[in-house]
Amino acid sequence: MKEQAAIKLSGISKSFGTVRANDDISLFVKKGEILSLLGENGSGKTTLMNMISGIYKPDAGEIFVNGEKVVISSPEDSKRLGIGMVHQHFKLVESFTAAENILIGAEQKSGIFLKKSQIKQIEETAKKMGFKIDLKKRVCDMAVSEKQTVEILKVLYYGADILILDEPTAVLTLQETRKLFEILRQMKANGCAIIIITHKLNEVMEISDRVTVLRKGKSVGSIKTAETDHKQLTELMVGRAVELEIEHPVVTAGENLLELNNVTIINDEGAKAIDDVSFAVRSGEILGVAGVSGCGQKELCEAIAGLQKIESGNIIFKGDHIEHNTPKQIIQKGISMSFIPEDRLGMGLAGSLSITDNMILKTYRSGSSPFVDRKAARTLANKVIDELGVVTPSASLPVRRLSGGNVQKVLVGREIESEPNVIITAYPVRGLDINSSYAIYNILNREKEKGTGVLFVGEDLDVMLELCDRIMVLCHGRVTGILNAAETSKEQLGLLMTGTQSDDSAKPKAKTETEQNAVLATEEAAPVQNDEATQNTTDNKADTYSGDAATTKAPKKTRKKEPLIQISKRAELGLYKKFILYALAVFAALAVGGIFIAANGANPFEYYIEVITGCFKSPLRIKGFLRLIMPLIITSIGISFAFKMRFWNIGANGQFIMGALAATTVSLAIGDSLPQWITLIIMAAAGCIGGALFGLIPALLKVKFGTNETLLTLMLNYIALYLIMYFKNVYFYRTVNAQGEVLFPEYKALPKSGWMYELKIGAVTFDVSLIIAIVIVVLAFIYYRYTKQGYEIAVVGDSKNTARYAGMSVSKIMIRTMLISAALVGLAGMFQVASVATSHTLSDGISHDVGWTGIIVAWLSKLNPFGILITSCLMGVLEQGCNSAESVFPTVSPTASDILEGIILFTVLAADFFIRYSIRFPGIARKVLKNNNDDINTEQNQITEKAESEVRL
Repeated sequence: MKEQAAIKLSGISKSFGTVRANDDISLFVKKGEILSLLGENGSGKTTLMNMISGIYKPDAGEIFVNGEKVVISSPEDSKRLGIGMVHQHFKLVESFTAAENILIGAEQKSGIFLKKSQIKQIEETAKKMGFKIDLKKRVCDMAVSEKQTVEILKVLYYGADILILDEPTAVLTLQETRKLFEILRQMKANGCAIIIITHKLNEVMEISDRVTVLRKGKSVGSIKTAETDHKQLTELMVGRAVELEIEHPVVTAGENLLELNNVTIINDEGAKAIDDVSFAVRSGEILGVAGVSGCGQKELCEAIAGLQKIESGNIIFKGDHIEHNTPKQIIQKGISMSFIPEDRLGMGLAGSLSITDNMILKTYRSGSSPFVDRKAARTLANKVIDELGVVTPSASLPVRRLSGGNVQKVLVGREIESEPNVIITAYPVRGLDINSSYAIYNILNREKEKGTGVLFVGEDLDVMLELCDRIMVLCHGRVTGILNAAETSKEQLGLLMTGTQSDDSAKPKAKTETEQNAVLATEEAAPVQNDEATQNTTDNKADTYSGDAATTKAPKKTRKKEPLIQISKRAELGLYKKFILYALAVFAALAVGGIFIAANGANPFEYYIEVITGCFKSPLRIKGFLRLIMPLIITSIGISFAFKMRFWNIGANGQFIMGALAATTVSLAIGDSLPQWITLIIMAAAGCIGGALFGLIPALLKVKFGTNETLLTLMLNYIALYLIMYFKNVYFYRTVNAQGEVLFPEYKALPKSGWMYELKIGAVTFDVSLIIAIVIVVLAFIYYRYTKQGYEIAVVGDSKNTARYAGMSVSKIMIRTMLISAALVGLAGMFQVASVATSHTLSDGISHDVGWTGIIVAWLSKLNPFGILITSCLMGVLEQGCNSAESVFPTVSPTASDILEGIILFTVLAADFFIRYSIRFPGIARKVLKNNNDDINTEQNQITEKAESEVRL
């Protein structure tokens, strides 16, 4: 009897726009089998697995799980089918602890809080697997290898019996890799099906039973691992023969380019990450750094690059002390040093920016112009794409949309093309395919021949022995030896990595347990042969796994009850589909709003016609429309500045009020003593300053103490409201009689010199502030898109670590941008109080909640200035149209119009949600299907019983 496949794909295809990621791919993996998926970067491996794990849906083809055809629409579907995927790019919540990340999505039958029993279960799983992890530690404070460990634990904790691993060993040490492979073999022995994506051919030969190779989105063959070798697999991946040898050019080392003397670094936990380390990188040499993950490699590299403070010691670059310099200061000194960090998207690159924009991450400041020069960056981007084979439709594609290996190519290519004197590189080929890896090795050798010094932090000891001239070994932050690569071995390096010195003079003898463990940690395993244990795994399958790891196969757990509602992240929708969703949202809002209109005794269709046309029926309506959108446009632009930087400024109402209050105070103080244009300029300056100072408070507290800006800005809104009431009732905004008695508190009108200029087109009169608002829109677009400061906002908004890596002062950028944001909102308040719309006076309702509406406008417009202009106009049409409709349909109360406006805003925001996420009701669907099947079965039984009775008769 033919054995059933655990996973079977038939004719799977997937496209993203014009890019064909997968093209008619078919493959299968049996229970009790490990399948390796090989292919160059961008060949479609991860995309294919993402369709099994529910992140993407195939455009064509079928998926079968345990012989049954299934539709996997979300990760929850995949999880219930017993499928777990460990992704190459971490899918963790940075602010959560390890335990919280592992337990995300767990069924909490007795409350929302984590139980001690759950924590203990995770600890036992980690202990049995041999992973050391602090479950209370937040992900944002973890090293890359720790994050990977959390990802693996998360999948195993839920008992997946079909496991997909995307480059799982990329950040693991040899010891951790060995332990992981032991777990995989035990899972396999218990009938689990495993798919592993890796570029390391040694791992493929060691762990897999079969190999499927993809090339350019197509499957080019499947082969048994025991019947192939490195050369054949490489040729299948690349499509041609590839020489798998690392050149080692002989170069005479020159002067010391980089020196570290007695450097000690304290990590965030207060422990010594680097302890009294001294070494030098010379011109024309590659100095390798070997060590178990977490032995200080990350802190060492970041300290040299100016990202990490040192406790003591000196860092000297060509005679110049740089130990206390920031990345920006290092760049300003003209020091040509490249740093390739291990966290490529978290530090080395800005994922939301294009390949071109990432090319200028460290060089955008060049030149005295305030504008960014992208011409050279485009040339460099295309050069990197061509030379390193980056798979992308264009250099304008956001980096986050590239595959992991292609992201690494962009980072390595940018740093090497900067022609540095010293290259500091941490795991530069992590995630790269064989062809690309050897291309990087060759590039490093070319740099070495040019006289460049290279500090190479690696994890593959075979590669380090071939590539490096000298190898420095770190153990617990201390240097245990610096060896000549040509005169050492993996065994000796392994002993130094574990802090055990070898005895070269000793005669051959049985190895101690320590030595055996050290050698095991460093030896490269030979290809595993198919022995009886592996050949007969399918004959001894257990329902559950209870080996050294943890429970890994739990069919009852994975086939749990369907949830009532299921929300999952969508793949990115095209422009056409987005437009359809927004159109449907507006249509739904009009349908629901029509119920309220009809309930008020009016024809909804006629009412809507009046709403659309009423805004433009008279000069008075048009005038009201123009005065309404002016403060909204400027306020929304101001909000967009903060939001682009991921600074959630919810205090626009307060900043608007403070701008209006400051401008009014100045105008009343000046009176008519100055010309109108001078008074207006002073008032505008006062409005900007009033708003800016109110925005500076949360910015400073955020930078200095990490205070939550959302709560602060929200609180300041109420303070502004109380301030304006105080000035009205206590200070000079009041009317008194001859005896000095207060008759009725009211706001004084501004002197005429403080009135905004008015323009007239035909019968329509409007303030000059509208023209200024449109000019601000254009300037904001130019600022965001073309200036250096706009570029900095984009980088900080993407990743603060990347901004620091690029030498940006994140604190200064945040304060500066928040000042601009609040100043623009304050300026809108000044324009409002100086316009005829408020009768040139400060009033209680001066803001008209423009701050809240501005947040909605900015968000719906995707923070695009021209989108803000259009959306503000649509809001103005809706507001004025509803006012007109109320006068035509007297039975319709103002409340109905307000409800209509609210429904439209709500549904449009909901459409924005559905663009990002999909929602399903699998529990209801399954229940309906079950009921239908029960009805069918009942009907069939009745027919059968009737037939049998007729036969009996």
